[in-house]
Amino acid sequence: MEGFTIASDAYRLRGWLREPASGHAPFPCILLCHGIPSGQAPDAGDPGYPALMEEISSRGIACVHFNLRGTGDSDGDFSFGGWLRDLETVADALLHGFEPLQDIDAGRLAILAFSGGAAVSIDCAARHHHFQALASMASPADLSELIPRENLAEILAYWKRIGLIRDPGFPPDADQFHREVKALSPVRHVAGVVPTPLLIVHGELDDVVPVHAAHRLFEAAGEPKELRVLPGEGHKLRLVPEAIAGALDWLQGKLA
Repeated sequence: MEGFTIASDAYRLRGWLREPASGHAPFPCILLCHGIPSGQAPDAGDPGYPALMEEISSRGIACVHFNLRGTGDSDGDFSFGGWLRDLETVADALLHGFEPLQDIDAGRLAILAFSGGAAVSIDCAARHHHFQALASMASPADLSELIPRENLAEILAYWKRIGLIRDPGFPPDADQFHREVKALSPVRHVAGVVPTPLLIVHGELDDVVPVHAAHRLFEAAGEPKELRVLPGEGHKLRLVPEAIAGALDWLQGKLA
């Protein structure tokens, strides 16, 4: 696995590339987009994103994963507008084969995204039809329902405590920050993902993003689309082997 950095706005984003051990370049590629960190310790036995990258590369598909701004080793402070620009920047790097991504097939790109990252990915895929498929895992339908304006001060304070926002003066304008939350509304933008194939996966017992969000997104999306609700499962679909295997099978078929 090769680590590298890329600039987005004034920030340095930390990324990783894992290419298949065999086969010939250029490789199809899945871009992993993480969700909003919870600030809680990882679940026991959670192998993290490196294990998922290894699973993807074992299928003959390259994988790219980034810490979006405000997370991990990347610079900056979290905002939904910032995450959207980060994802657009990474997509541009993949499309143009920037170092060390020169062995990626720009005509065979897909996204596997989780929770808040899936919400951003839906908006990005609706704006830019660069991807051959999008698998959205546990995405909200309307972020303003999860982050209401009246609770924003409390939510921002929590994000500062867990390091998602590092600058004590950020955001300079709370109203503008919340306008970004409202603007990035997956249920309003998901119809624009067409003609990119869309897979929506959600846990039936998700207690963070209720499952009705998946049904709302599916109803608003255009064809081709597919909805999979997993009985008995919660929010952390990355830790559900059935969810990951099914999403990767679907993505692999679209990248063939």
